[in-house]
Amino acid sequence: MNERKIISYMGFARKARRLTAGTEACRAGLDKKEIKIIVLAGDVAENTADKWHTLAERAGVPLVVVGTIEILSQATGNFNRGIYGVTDKELAQAISRAAQGEERK
Repeated sequence: MNERKIISYMGFARKARRLTAGTEACRAGLDKKEIKIIVLAGDVAENTADKWHTLAERAGVPLVVVGTIEILSQATGNFNRGIYGVTDKELAQAISRAAQGEERK
């Protein structure tokens, strides 16, 4: 997994306004089928992580665990958020590739 790339892509998503942050906003985005990938901070509570893994699986959306709340907050400009949804298909694919350790072909 290339955490640095994923965090960079999160910043791109924020600048492009293709990033949803926080529990309620991400849940609403999943309900509307707008979210293409979920990024979860590695230091969220275990119950929260379990809940989001289940929600992502039910929605058929990939989920990536990366960084910490502090690192993701700095990268995205969202204070104290541990759950993010990316709504751009290409950025979601790039994050997924980076999480799997693949390079773009």
